[in-house]
Amino acid sequence: MAVSKWVMMKSFLLLFVSVVLVFGNEHVPVLVWEAKGSVSRQIPDLPSLSKLSSEEFSDFFIKKLSGEAGPQPLIAVFVEENLSVEDFSWQDAEGHIGFPHLENLTSAAKRVEFFPSVHAPLKGLKRLGYRWQTLQVEDQENDLSLPSEGGVVLIVKLGDARIDEDRPEFLKRHDYVISEIYNDLVAKSKDVIALYTSRHSSLVEPAYEPLVRRVRSAPDLDENAIIWNDTDIIFYTTVTPVFIPNTKDPTKFINISKPMCNRDVRAASKSLKCKFDNNNYRLEFRFTTVNKYWYLNIYITDMGSNGTLLSTDTEIYAPEGFSYHCSQNVTFKNDTVLLILRNFQIQPDSKGTFDDAYDCVWFFTVPIWSGLLVTTILVIILMMGLVALMDINTMDRFDDPKGKPININVSE
Repeated sequence: MAVSKWVMMKSFLLLFVSVVLVFGNEHVPVLVWEAKGSVSRQIPDLPSLSKLSSEEFSDFFIKKLSGEAGPQPLIAVFVEENLSVEDFSWQDAEGHIGFPHLENLTSAAKRVEFFPSVHAPLKGLKRLGYRWQTLQVEDQENDLSLPSEGGVVLIVKLGDARIDEDRPEFLKRHDYVISEIYNDLVAKSKDVIALYTSRHSSLVEPAYEPLVRRVRSAPDLDENAIIWNDTDIIFYTTVTPVFIPNTKDPTKFINISKPMCNRDVRAASKSLKCKFDNNNYRLEFRFTTVNKYWYLNIYITDMGSNGTLLSTDTEIYAPEGFSYHCSQNVTFKNDTVLLILRNFQIQPDSKGTFDDAYDCVWFFTVPIWSGLLVTTILVIILMMGLVALMDINTMDRFDDPKGKPININVSE
């Protein structure tokens, strides 16, 4: 019995490892071509498999370059971040392909080989041996200085897509970059073997790629919105703050559109002081830290008076390392003045970007309560229906064709 359990456990582990290896390995296409002036080389035999491992791809190159007594060729590897076989077969509505320059280069090449599925080809090239030097450059570098002796594996990292580029435009731009760099390398060294491949497949997201937390970008700012950003304090609001100098006459208000702000950092607190309305008023956003929580108090100062604290029904605070955000109206007031902020976010010690937000809205918002109420009503109706359905009595008396008919009184 113990032996059978051990055999079952071993079989399960082997199956698990096989599944991990099958689904964990990511295969990418590799296009290989040799310059027209390259040395004639032998054609290695490849295994009759649809996919090549990193070792098999490395053995292919080792056999291809073995037996050469003269100078080693220059191996230029153009590396995308993501690439798939479908990228090579793409065409637009007019029949234009994504790699016109690459098609011209391969048409004029001495030999062309295409491997649709290779696992970690860059890792396989590292097994060529100590006689080969590996250089990594960016595609923006204009002057590529190469060693005069020994074999060189030049890895050209192609840049990322621009914001206004779709994938066809992105590949066409790289197609032109590959053509320019390749022609420059051929002019310097006639014996060139070029490869075009990638690190990952563009159709399958790599399982071993680290997870990246997507940070919610701030909404587009109004042209008159307050914004302040430095290494100590960051503050923005997409809705222009409203200041009412006299609460008895709310029709007369001031839109704080273009304040003049400067920060004041002290040992006990930090503050952001903003002047507006021809410098008649000044707002001071003062931050204090208590028990690893930072708190915000706002003071108002007019001409010739000391700062007066503005109170609010919503206390503004957050743990250290968090920002505070509120999309609702937050009113700061005293006996005479009123300040209204809406859709603002603020944080001290921000290091230039907002951290996770500590929102002013409680977890159970009005929509959540509405959903819970509607769901509760529907559940009650469903339960009442089920109880009524279970309360239905079926017939328990039936006529006997050979006996007297059953008489049922109305009272029953």
